[in-house]
Amino acid sequence: MFDLFKAIGLGLIVLLPLVNPITTVVLFLSLSKNMTEVERISRPG
Repeated sequence: MFDLFKAIGLGLIVLLPLVNPITTVVLFLSLSKNMTEVERISRPG
């Protein structure tokens, strides 16, 4: 049963950027606001 919830959660996390890209941009900016410009550029991904 736990695996089912884990799979559903992973699916929602993967689909969020595809469904609502503005939320993804806001999330990225809020997570990276305390980083320097060099840290933001050198992040993998």
